[in-house]
Amino acid sequence: MTDLARFRITVAADGSQPDALDASEAILLEIAGEIDIGSSPDLHDQLEALLPLRKPIILDMARVEFVDASGIGVLLEIASRATAAGSGIVLRRPSRPVVYVMELLELDGLLPVEQDNATLK
Repeated sequence: MTDLARFRITVAADGSQPDALDASEAILLEIAGEIDIGSSPDLHDQLEALLPLRKPIILDMARVEFVDASGIGVLLEIASRATAAGSGIVLRRPSRPVVYVMELLELDGLLPVEQDNATLK
């Protein structure tokens, strides 16, 4: 990752998983910062590198401060490819900016979303 990157991906420290998955069955990542036309290629490359593992990818997006259509496009493409490979992507706790752009682009419902009340504040 370059110093100019405006987003960060880390393995989430809380270890929490959806009911149907445990840590050995899924990849849990936290995405934070801004996902835009400048940073979305890096996000694409990092997520694409996980596809050969053929495990569900859970993206905790509670700390995403900004996302544009290019970032949503990356999520849709990787989700499609992951699903075709027999896994998939789940957006966990998408922040208001993520939800807003998905609704604006009329894409709500295209990606599985796990929501909790803390994100709605």
